[in-house]
Amino acid sequence: MGVGFCAVPQLASPASSSRRQQPSTPLSRSALRARDALVLEHLPLADALASAAARRLFPLVER
Repeated sequence: MGVGFCAVPQLASPASSSRRQQPSTPLSRSALRARDALVLEHLPLADALASAAARRLFPLVER
């Protein structure tokens, strides 16, 4: 069986919703820099995915 796109969103499980309620600890400066570097490194990938989705779903989705 192939892997494909599923248009039906999955509902959050009770375990995942309880994780969101826990207070988060602030990130250190080095952790923030590392996170920002990863985000910037993957922006071209995110842009390509957004462009492909916008082309395929043009009437429904704006980029």
